Amino acid sequence: MPVPGVLVVCVGNDLVADDGVGPAVYEHLRRRPQQDGVRLSLLGVGGLELLDELEGDALLIVVDAVLGGARPGTISVRRVQDDDLCRPPPTDAHAIGVLEALAVGRALFPGVMPREIVLVGVEGQRFGEVGPMTGAVAAAAERAAGVVADLCAEVRGRR
Repeated sequence: MPVPGVLVVCVGNDLVADDGVGPAVYEHLRRRPQQDGVRLSLLGVGGLELLDELEGDALLIVVDAVLGGARPGTISVRRVQDDDLCRPPPTDAHAIGVLEALAVGRALFPGVMPREIVLVGVEGQRFGEVGPMTGAVAAAAERAAGVVADLCAEVRGRR
């Protein structure tokens, strides 16, 4: 029986300013040697499309730009708890983000849900406008890729 692996999903649109950090992290990770059992995926949005990527992995890492009030380029790591997935999903499909999609997945497809979910956020500054990422966010992309690689290695060490 294969050992459940790690799925890394980078979310974002590289045409929309700081929302491009997910694709930038994806490119940094793609250029690194891939660890055994790690799958890498790039999604334009983090909604229900995320569920198509799930295959019962031990760990899901989602990388995305966030707007939480910290200094642009700040990297945050948040382990998702069961309580985070207990809220009812929105009735508007356009309002479904990562946590809402995972809540739907837990209800509909419990057999493919990862045992552990970690969100890696890079604090953005400019959203909703076409153009390059701000300097602080662009500089954080490689550091965020390192954080993701460390999380993947941590899971491998537990096997």
